Amino acid sequence: MADGGGALTGNSARLTSVINRLAKSTNRQDREQIVEDIAAQLEKAEDKLVAEADEHHEKFYDALDAFQRVSETINDSKMKVGMLREALTECRSYLHLKRERIYRLSNEHAEYTEMMLLLEQIDQIRKVPEKVDDLLRHQCHVEGAELLVDTTDAIEGEALGQVIALHDFLRKLIDKATKMRTLVLSEMEQRIYDKRGDMSSVGESAEDGTFEVLAQGIQALQVLHRPEKKNNAKASAAISALRSNLKSELTLMIDRALADELLRQRGDGLREVATASDQSGPRLLHRFLSSLYEKMFHVLSCHAHILSEMRSTEEGREALAGTNAEAAYSEATVWDVIQLEMQLLLCKYLDLDPKVVFDSYASNKAARKPTMASAEGGQSGDATSGGSLFSFANSLNSMTEVQAKNERALTDLSPTYPMGGSAAEHGEAGDGAQLLCEASPMNVSGIYKATVLFTSEMEKVVAEAALGGAGHEPQNTRQASSMRLSLTSFINTFLGRAYIPIIHAEVQSRLTSIAETADKPLDDHGHADAPRVLFRSTTEVDEIVGQLCGLMLDLPFKCADFTEMLLRLITRYLAIAQQRFKGLVRLFVPPKGKKGGSALSADWQRQATMQQHMKSLPCWAQLKEGVDQDRGLSAQSTGSYDARESSRSGFREQVETDESALILELIHDVPTKDESIFDMHTIKCIAYLHESMNWFAETLEQVALCLEAGDHRGLSQLWEHVGPVVDEDLLAAEGHNVPDIIASTVTESQISAIRATASKYHAIAFACLATLRLELRVHCLHYLMPVFRKSSHVCSAEQIEEADAQVVSLCKDILSIDETLSNSLHPTRYAFVADGLGQFLAYYLVKDLVHVKKVNDMGVMRVCRSIFALQQTLRSINRPICATILDHAMQYYELLNLQPEQMIESLVVAGDRKPFTEAEYKVVLNLVEASQAVQNAAVHVENLKHLEESFQNVV
Repeated sequence: MADGGGALTGNSARLTSVINRLAKSTNRQDREQIVEDIAAQLEKAEDKLVAEADEHHEKFYDALDAFQRVSETINDSKMKVGMLREALTECRSYLHLKRERIYRLSNEHAEYTEMMLLLEQIDQIRKVPEKVDDLLRHQCHVEGAELLVDTTDAIEGEALGQVIALHDFLRKLIDKATKMRTLVLSEMEQRIYDKRGDMSSVGESAEDGTFEVLAQGIQALQVLHRPEKKNNAKASAAISALRSNLKSELTLMIDRALADELLRQRGDGLREVATASDQSGPRLLHRFLSSLYEKMFHVLSCHAHILSEMRSTEEGREALAGTNAEAAYSEATVWDVIQLEMQLLLCKYLDLDPKVVFDSYASNKAARKPTMASAEGGQSGDATSGGSLFSFANSLNSMTEVQAKNERALTDLSPTYPMGGSAAEHGEAGDGAQLLCEASPMNVSGIYKATVLFTSEMEKVVAEAALGGAGHEPQNTRQASSMRLSLTSFINTFLGRAYIPIIHAEVQSRLTSIAETADKPLDDHGHADAPRVLFRSTTEVDEIVGQLCGLMLDLPFKCADFTEMLLRLITRYLAIAQQRFKGLVRLFVPPKGKKGGSALSADWQRQATMQQHMKSLPCWAQLKEGVDQDRGLSAQSTGSYDARESSRSGFREQVETDESALILELIHDVPTKDESIFDMHTIKCIAYLHESMNWFAETLEQVALCLEAGDHRGLSQLWEHVGPVVDEDLLAAEGHNVPDIIASTVTESQISAIRATASKYHAIAFACLATLRLELRVHCLHYLMPVFRKSSHVCSAEQIEEADAQVVSLCKDILSIDETLSNSLHPTRYAFVADGLGQFLAYYLVKDLVHVKKVNDMGVMRVCRSIFALQQTLRSINRPICATILDHAMQYYELLNLQPEQMIESLVVAGDRKPFTEAEYKVVLNLVEASQAVQNAAVHVENLKHLEESFQNVV
């Protein structure tokens, strides 16, 4: 209808449109055309209407046919429903008739089935013992325990509780459960205390299945105690068994480890040399303790795992509560027992009396105070009133009577031990007990690092348990810890009260012996590290320093104490060295009220100006840089002298930089033998002292550098036979890095003090070297001043054949000093002593001409012959440069052979390259004029005027 209405509306619209068009059109043809179009459209509309009417008529007939079929189907269904209703009514009637019979048959079947199940259950119960044994053989403890408990519960239940025949079988199962508890405890202890003999399994508890076995054992024990849930006494007894067996098992473990190590020693052939003096004893002890500490760590880890497993279940927490709470069995109390046993063991090897130690512990425990003050805290009282904590009077090496007395004392102290037990378990071994090495306090070097690492690991386990254990109260652990005899405090207190005082006393004793014993030099073979000959005292002090540095590596936490001891040692030896230097240069005791007594060279070298001159020399700079003599000093000297020899100012520049001019200013009279050191042995000792002080100062500087940087490897490499008894990397695994410990323990003031002391040793070494350099020049003045300060150098032809006797003696003295020092000093240091000697001689010979009043040609020839003898001597001691510079003095004396006019003429020709000063030329002219037979004052004045003009006219 909607579609039809729409069509009519459309047609009306079209009709209206056609009418509008016709009304508007005025042309007839158009109207006719419109009419024709309308007729055509009407015809089409009629055709379409007829077609649609035919189509809708067919669909109507199809719908009527479908409706008829549906009606027939519904009628058939109604008939079938009626038939089914009749069948159901008949079935209900049948079932109602048979209900009573079916119910009776069902009851009979249920009774039969229940009886068959009971018979089958009884049959399975009889097979339980075999199944339990099979499960135990396969390490299935939990399954075996559950099977036993479930079977016991079943027999005691309502179903089988009335079966009298199963009562005897029940008792057998209960006995089986008791034996299983004992077996599980035994196997757990075997795993904990390593009774299996498998040494490789220690430290790998998680990997070898130990923790799994312990967890199964705890679970099995909890399952076995399940029937006694209302009364947990047996569960608490099992836990108490684990705790109470701890001490005895640890003692047996230590005995087994000791026996194994003794067997190993016999196999290695080390039993005869295990002493503390050669460090073999501490090394063996460290190996033994490292292995033993691994076992102890394994024990604590196993107990911690057991406690963790128990705290994770309600049954376990109830069992722990039944053992007088955590204080009776916890990680802290296990650690207490381990520390106690280890302290007893360490007392044996440190040569301590255990009674004194544990008397202190007993009094501290009664006073609710820690047993020993920690070394880190810096406070530690006496162990007993009026006595020392550590005593060596009643050591393990004492008589058997004293040992028995100590054992009885320990027996009286048995209630003071935290875990109970007899004193025999705490006391030392019997008379026949063997030790790995000789008992000595020096064994601490092999004990310390292993003990620190062990304590750190153990405390970490205890701390983790205190923080993370389920049902575990941290305050209980802290309370228990306050009662502990700490192993760390024990070893640190031993170091502070016993070991360090022993080392200090030994160092002082050796140093006193060094001071009181006459010193002797050692050659190169006597000390491999020494570049030249050293004093025995220096090598002995260096050995002590090396041993102290070795102790720093072995006991890094006490590095500051050993550094302080080292400072006292080197400071005291510095005073000894200073006194010995004074003794070497002190030639006589001066009269009362007068100064003196020391050699001139020793007095001169103390002057700051003299030291400044000598330290500004090129040879000193080359010596400080460590340049080789042949390659550095000689080449340097050759170049400098050759470059300056041709110039007038070259010789002057050399004099201005060295001490030659200063020496001539200080000397007034001829040095006597009382003011010089002519004993070659004394000169040799001064050289030895220089080498010793210089070498020892360099060692101290290296020590300070290593301590500042924490370079433990560099510290151990300074000495051939010095090094840590234990590998220094052992503590790095637990964050105890040895370089960091050394760098943080040693203070900056201590390092600065070592460097300051080393500089004082360098000062002694420089004083020795400067004294030798100046002493060589004093010898020259001793022989030359009587010769060249004579009022006249007039001699005959017979006297010019040989050099002056004093010069010959000087040449012999120079050769003797050269032989002495070349064998006593390092070549580079001897070069500093001899360097510039020719320059000093030339300068003196030129300057001393002013004291001569008269000279002749023969006298000049004799002086030149004497200078030549000095040149030959210097060349013979391998000082060609020093010999060459004496040509300058010979040239100066040869000016006396010239006439004044010739001299003036040569000066005009020389220009600005005059080899001598105006004053020196003036001395020559005055001496020539004074030596003339007939003197002409006017000519002499004219010559002096020409001399002055020759210097003034230089461009």
